[in-house]
Amino acid sequence: MRFIGRFFLWVFAVTGFLVVVLLVSLTTWVLLSREDEDALPDRIVLSLDLNAGVAETRSESPLAIFARGGPVSLRNLIAGLKKAETDERVAGILVRMGYSGVGIAKAQEIRNAIAELRKAGKFAIAYADSFAPGTGVMSEYFLAAGFDEIWIQPSGEL
Repeated sequence: MRFIGRFFLWVFAVTGFLVVVLLVSLTTWVLLSREDEDALPDRIVLSLDLNAGVAETRSESPLAIFARGGPVSLRNLIAGLKKAETDERVAGILVRMGYSGVGIAKAQEIRNAIAELRKAGKFAIAYADSFAPGTGVMSEYFLAAGFDEIWIQPSGEL
């Protein structure tokens, strides 16, 4: 009987310890991963890499929230640009493109959002290594033509 009592005491003690460690770890992770809006400087330039791709919808994978550098959803991109129009801290946007394969419809949507951002007094600069012949080059250049400036690598093709 005494053995059973000690056994359950140890089981409950170990389980309690693991629960406390788990709770402390989760609390620390949540506190450290929270984005604090006040942590941003007074003046910022947004940076967007379209070469990672633009998805029509968000990924259905439950692990997609942990993926960094993957394709951005078109809806989130447009919403972010709309929010940047009224944010006093945002000075402008720099977009890297050239190999994204953005279709003409997505390019038109992004170009319209960039035009609204420019109307709000923010600058918009497009950068590409090259606009070499290939798939989607015309839609890429069509999108880039909606920016204030287009920067291209000196050795790049146009």
